[in-house]
Amino acid sequence: MRINVHAGHNPAGKVACGAVGLINESTENRRVKEEVISQLRELGHTVYDCTCDNGTGQTDVLQKIVAKCNAHEVDLDVSIHFNSGAGDPSGNDRTTGVEAYVYSASSAAKSYAEKICQAAVGVFAIQVCHPSFSESEDDFLYMRKQVSTQPENLK
Repeated sequence: MRINVHAGHNPAGKVACGAVGLINESTENRRVKEEVISQLRELGHTVYDCTCDNGTGQTDVLQKIVAKCNAHEVDLDVSIHFNSGAGDPSGNDRTTGVEAYVYSASSAAKSYAEKICQAAVGVFAIQVCHPSFSESEDDFLYMRKQVSTQPENLK
């Protein structure tokens, strides 16, 4: 399988980096991305790192990620992000959920999203995880409209 993977934001400390709070999203995204790429390659997949490290703003970061993704003909696109969880800065000792977005309920990527959710439920003390189908006006939609090599995509 041929797979694009990216960490979703500029590096920590740069413009358009991820959220900073309980964790630094850009730093943690990159750690997860490196591990995901390593494990996928160990399984024999061809994996392309489409992470942007030098964007000048949010739009530029998205455009650079899309350009890298579009440079490869792939079976799957993976975008790694962390969300705010419970919105509980003092912490509640549990994670409240994991999202695995796919573009439609009929997407071939749905089975991968379901596996991610099953694995997350087994590893973290989470309350819910299920594949979600997004039509919202956000960065995900930008990627959806712009990535041309997208037979199936997973966020």
